[in-house]
Amino acid sequence: MNKRVFKYIKFILCSLVLVIIDQYTKFAVVDKIGKTETHVVIKKLLSFQYVENTGVAFGILSGKSVFIIIFAIIISLIICYLIHQIESAILNNKENSTINYKRFKKKFTFIQIFLVFVISGSIGNLIDRIRYGYVVDFLKFEFIDFPVFNVADCYVTISAVVLLVTLIFFIKENELELVKFRK
Repeated sequence: MNKRVFKYIKFILCSLVLVIIDQYTKFAVVDKIGKTETHVVIKKLLSFQYVENTGVAFGILSGKSVFIIIFAIIISLIICYLIHQIESAILNNKENSTINYKRFKKKFTFIQIFLVFVISGSIGNLIDRIRYGYVVDFLKFEFIDFPVFNVADCYVTISAVVLLVTLIFFIKENELELVKFRK
């Protein structure tokens, strides 16, 4: 089995584990605290509160499930394409004398890993939308007025921030140019 296929299998297995964790946490909250209770985890800090979210972040596009499902599928396909293009760039630039290959490989593998987290979060919430018509949210910060969210949301949000910081501060322009986006 070649290295590329093995790496893709690792990404798929990682994504599968992340989606299972997300789905399990949602199931456990519904099973253990139900749909009407609030369970305080850390007083004045964090609680579990069941919420059915028919929108996306902050309830935006509430009730537009078909649009959100199509959008999530498109985003997931784009992320798969990005992961593939980055892998091609890693393999194709091994002999490139204008970059430090080991550093290039580390940086872009790091980006691929966080893209796996983004796609896992997207899939976790997509499963809910297809299955229930809404996403199960349950994590609530008690100390601020912030929307209730879930583990999949954490994957997407934290990964998006890490990716943004990485792209702005750690990826050089000449390295980014090596990731070619072909038709």
